Amino acid sequence: MNHRLWSIHEMQATDAAEIRALFLHVFQHEMSESLWNWKYAEGRGCALIVRDKQGKLIGHYGGNIRNVIFNGKPVQTMQGVDVMVDHQARGIMTKNGVFSTMTREFANHFYGYDRPNLFPIGFPSDRHMKIGELHKIYVSVDTVHELSWPQAKEISLPWWQSIVQLNPSSPKDQAAINHLWKIQAKDLSDLILPIRDFQQWKYRFIDHPSKKYDIFILKNKITKNPIAAWVVCPNTDKENSSELLDTLSAKKEIPTVLHAARYTAQQQNKNLHSWLSSVPVALFKTNDCTVHDIGVRVPTQIVRPAPAPEELKNRWWLTGGDTDFK
Repeated sequence: MNHRLWSIHEMQATDAAEIRALFLHVFQHEMSESLWNWKYAEGRGCALIVRDKQGKLIGHYGGNIRNVIFNGKPVQTMQGVDVMVDHQARGIMTKNGVFSTMTREFANHFYGYDRPNLFPIGFPSDRHMKIGELHKIYVSVDTVHELSWPQAKEISLPWWQSIVQLNPSSPKDQAAINHLWKIQAKDLSDLILPIRDFQQWKYRFIDHPSKKYDIFILKNKITKNPIAAWVVCPNTDKENSSELLDTLSAKKEIPTVLHAARYTAQQQNKNLHSWLSSVPVALFKTNDCTVHDIGVRVPTQIVRPAPAPEELKNRWWLTGGDTDFK
């Protein structure tokens, strides 16, 4: 399809039903109205859409706002989501095709020093990353691997530790999450760290419209102080395995939180697996785990003035919980 036969627009709320219909057509599964609202409503997301000359929606490139700590300061970024083009309009490898032009315009519109979002956050596949690199839109600055731990045998907790499930309405539990977040943010201040305080965890995990997660807090029985917290998705497409989606703890307590997460997985007779970027991979890797290259990269854009790729290289702290789809 010639690029002159279609036009790009900013998404409006009234486009939601058409976007969901395109999502079903492209991905062969439904995006519910509640899931669309969770992603995009109330200023949480935005998008560029493409319409052909007849006004039919043929492309969509969405983004979710995500605040991160970068060089010790909070900045706004955006995660690319729901990137899709109608099968009949793809021309995916051509520089002026719908996909490539939409991708370039999205970067131009939303990222850079003089734009609302300093740089992107995302989890594109190798295939999509190569297209962005081919057309000089994106480059890779980090990798995401999957770590898998076998079911731990006869693992136990130290006598002075206890595990409780988070009560979202408990002020004490909310304060515990915020306390652990402050510790983590201080310990990892040299990294690019998406904010994961109680408000973010509530939005991402507690308020998710279609998935259920288990959130645990590890406490010291004597002092009652929180040591760590973590989020698990108990039902995944991997047989007999739970997914460790996020953790909060001091850096020195990473072995402790992993031990506790494996303990809770053992109680359910399950293995454990997790998506992690390169820095946490090094910290969470154990002698008995396996590390899989799943072909997922972390991008940054090179279309507009912004922090150079070298400033971002292998500095991301990302987990499966930072995705919009896990």
